[in-house]
Amino acid sequence: MSAFRIVLRLYLFSLPMATSLQALAESESQDLATVRTGLTKSETEALARATEISRRVVGRLASALSMSTGHHLHANSSLLGNGSSATKPKKQAAVKKVKTINPDDLPDIEQRHLPKTDEVVEGKGSPFMLGFVSIGDHNGAWSPSKLDKGMQEVMELNRAQAKKFNYRMVVRKAPTLADHGLTPQQVEGCRGLNITDRDACRRKYERMSFNWEKEAMLVDYLSQRDVKYAMALDCDAAMVHKRDDTMKKMAAELERTGRDILIADEDWWLNGKGMLNGGMVFAKNTPFTRKFFNSIVQAHIWGHNYTGPGSKCFDNEQLCLSASVTAYPGLKDKLLVASGGRWNRHPCAFSPKGCKAGKIDRVPSFDPQLQVVHFMGGAKSAAHRTLFNLGIVSNKP
Repeated sequence: MSAFRIVLRLYLFSLPMATSLQALAESESQDLATVRTGLTKSETEALARATEISRRVVGRLASALSMSTGHHLHANSSLLGNGSSATKPKKQAAVKKVKTINPDDLPDIEQRHLPKTDEVVEGKGSPFMLGFVSIGDHNGAWSPSKLDKGMQEVMELNRAQAKKFNYRMVVRKAPTLADHGLTPQQVEGCRGLNITDRDACRRKYERMSFNWEKEAMLVDYLSQRDVKYAMALDCDAAMVHKRDDTMKKMAAELERTGRDILIADEDWWLNGKGMLNGGMVFAKNTPFTRKFFNSIVQAHIWGHNYTGPGSKCFDNEQLCLSASVTAYPGLKDKLLVASGGRWNRHPCAFSPKGCKAGKIDRVPSFDPQLQVVHFMGGAKSAAHRTLFNLGIVSNKP
């Protein structure tokens, strides 16, 4: 087969069959190699000119097809006659990675006007802020009139500690986030469940919303320049050490380790070591902590539409804190995960049978350094008996 016929066939077939260019070129490669052998100088030059014209035509057709269909075709120059290596196909445009936002680049949080519904019950002006969220739900739970004896004793104990060690004890009595606690992402979730009434939607998410008020309190009070340390503590958690200034001990732990935030894990049960519990969050007032807590609160409010650093927070604050350990830039170096057995203990650890999966040795039943006992979940009914056994209250159960 002559060189002209080979080039002509490539040219003619390339017009109606642009998507088959490379397969066609491969089918002609052996013939073209055979033709080159034994050609005179003038014939070789003629072949080179013809193949160059063919290469340009095929290249333009391939480019046109690539633009119209999004496919990447290429003319194989080694098959079209110059003996060089194949022309590499055009690379697809790289997918742009979303730039990780560095919290250091965010503006600092301005001092906020504190909600009028927050009640300062002790230590006004103290640099140590101890915050509680006590908002009654639609069934009246957590309203002061419905607290049982044990929970009343827990709050009285915390207030006594605040008075003794001069903590600024603040109780938040109403939701402050978004529309009375109802966020845009919650409205979106209700829409997916065909819940159109905003009050019904608010009731569906109220427990989650009230828990998020703890982080909102940290944002509000860390923005106050006269607050050096702030702790959000669940209302069913009690500071139980008779002599120690618990908040100053926490501050000392942060200074010792060079961290900004202290959260306890759940090492009081078999598989709980390293698992964060959001019932006690203690923070030093630094630019990092101000930005971090503001970021996760915004992530909670905006859900899918959140564009700041860290995770989008669709669930409760404890899960968001856990996800942030790896997702929020710099948090791993700023967070001290402390022993829950000492700083946020479930009362099941006092039981001879232990918690959940059984008794463990790493958490002694009676620890002279125990600081906080947390009567979470169904343990609330055991509050009075536990406090009595610890010698904190005198009335027998």
